Amino acid sequence: MTIQELSRRFACASAATILLATGVTACSDTGSGADGSDGSGDGAPNPTAASDSSDASDCDQPELQEMDLVDTEFGHVFADGRVATTGEQTFHFEIDENMFDACQDLSWVVLDGQYGDMPERDESEPHLQTVVLFAGEDAVNDPAPLMMENVEEVTRAASNELTVSYGDGMEVTYRVDGGSVTAEDTGDTATPEASKGTGGSGDSLTPIDLEGDPIPTSVALNPIGNAQGSPYAEELDDGYYIVPVSDDLTLECKFDRAGSSNTCQGQGKYDWTDKHGEFLNGFGMGYMPTSIHAEAGNWGQTPFEHTLADGDLTLIGTTAVDTTEDDKVTFRSGDQEVWITPDDFGPESARWMEDEPVMSSTGDSCGTVESSEFPPLDGREVEVSEGSVDCDEALDVMEEYLSTPTDAAHGNANIREFGEWNCAMPTAGSATESNTAASCTLTEGDGAVKIPMES
Repeated sequence: MTIQELSRRFACASAATILLATGVTACSDTGSGADGSDGSGDGAPNPTAASDSSDASDCDQPELQEMDLVDTEFGHVFADGRVATTGEQTFHFEIDENMFDACQDLSWVVLDGQYGDMPERDESEPHLQTVVLFAGEDAVNDPAPLMMENVEEVTRAASNELTVSYGDGMEVTYRVDGGSVTAEDTGDTATPEASKGTGGSGDSLTPIDLEGDPIPTSVALNPIGNAQGSPYAEELDDGYYIVPVSDDLTLECKFDRAGSSNTCQGQGKYDWTDKHGEFLNGFGMGYMPTSIHAEAGNWGQTPFEHTLADGDLTLIGTTAVDTTEDDKVTFRSGDQEVWITPDDFGPESARWMEDEPVMSSTGDSCGTVESSEFPPLDGREVEVSEGSVDCDEALDVMEEYLSTPTDAAHGNANIREFGEWNCAMPTAGSATESNTAASCTLTEGDGAVKIPMES
């Protein structure tokens, strides 16, 4: 899921309503009308909450029906779990209740958290709660969300009307009316001004400010869900899991360090093939996307905690694992993706099953080589001429060398570099003297291979 760039912003209506008790002027666009679920501040739907709004089927825009909270303009704030306030504090929070519904004229999200510099909660300090309203798909920043000690209940009277109960007789009813969002005290006790709020002790508390200076973040923008529920079949902690890919392939995966170091191996294989442009067994998803070209090694008797269901979306730590496509698994974190299919595995991965490559010594034959540019060398034998080398690697380098057209820039000896190898073709005199038609030598170490002259 990526952030949708939403162009609509709130515009204050010229006839903005002056709130009866709070003294706050409010404004917003209106959304489309449709039914949504009611909920209470404890994070669970409230089946007793009043509702006489129209049926959700009246909303005939699938993009709004399915819109995720993370896809709203301030989705990064809800994914990050921290937001600036109108003062100097930062509010760190968890989503206590997600009733966002872009089909409703008004919907809501309850946040539970504390002021502070770090996300770790101080359990000796009270938690604070605030209700973020949405007019359609747009978050409402005016009237400002009240920062309170508790949100007891949010009830819906209609698609365009919600009532928030804060306890101690404090209650505010919000409505979309004439192009504006208005607020009215409807409880027995007046609520504080939005700029002050209360933590139950009369202390002034600054409200959150969605439109304030954004807090820099690289948080993963994974789906959060909406009033219809969570997008995930399961939400799991980091650890070891079995991930299905196809009928013939499953992965053994380790998820750790907030997605920065995820590692997988095919069951029965230690690695998958090294193909250009495809991800290998290790991948980092976070500040800097990386792929790690290395062996996973044999994990031995690692206890895998769980097998993910095929055809589902699962959140593991900060990594979303998508197995909804046939013969494919996709790992997502923010706008980064890593995908694996059965084509990423094959006979080539057998070479990685050795702890070390098979080395050949001076005089050993590495096999024959193919050459499209030098027909006389096609099918000729390659032998180790110095030290010890990995013959599989040496043959690959020699074939690439002999398949590369010559040009004036590389001289009569056609000297070229391929990674850690230097290759050349001796001139006629030295070729006869050294019995070498072509050679490739490691730039570090004492390994070399050659194609001998024909006798």
